Amino acid sequence: MSEFQRCLAVTLKFEGGKSDNPNDPGGRTMFGVTQKVYTAWRIAQNLVPQDVYQMSALECQSIYYTNYWQQAGCDVLVWPMDLLVFDCAVNSGVGRAREFLSYTTDPGTYLSWRLTFVRWLARKPTAAIFLKGWTRRITTLEQTIGLTSLPSIP
Repeated sequence: MSEFQRCLAVTLKFEGGKSDNPNDPGGRTMFGVTQKVYTAWRIAQNLVPQDVYQMSALECQSIYYTNYWQQAGCDVLVWPMDLLVFDCAVNSGVGRAREFLSYTTDPGTYLSWRLTFVRWLARKPTAAIFLKGWTRRITTLEQTIGLTSLPSIP
């Protein structure tokens, strides 16, 4: 199993299957891939756009690899930072994942930055409903990599 596949297996546990939550700005998604991302990917592959709910497992894996793993620079990171940066890229965007990485390469501090961000984001009423899930996701990542507590950040 490659490092990408190892990290993807963890992240997909958080992403679930079909979703179309009206409070989620991503809209209609399948395994965490939005309709917008899927349509752009299919067009780039010279394929006819289709409903994201028809996305194959191979397409999903390819999208995660090219749009998140590679763009976030995870291929040059080692465990557990590859997992933490990849999962953050998927959940909060590649830019945010790289931003946190520019602050620290310490896994615990990286997760602390991420937790601070989701708490800040949850100040918006439409995002507040996701805070419990985001926090659980970060706590699960913390446990997955063997941390017992997160450090405070400046």
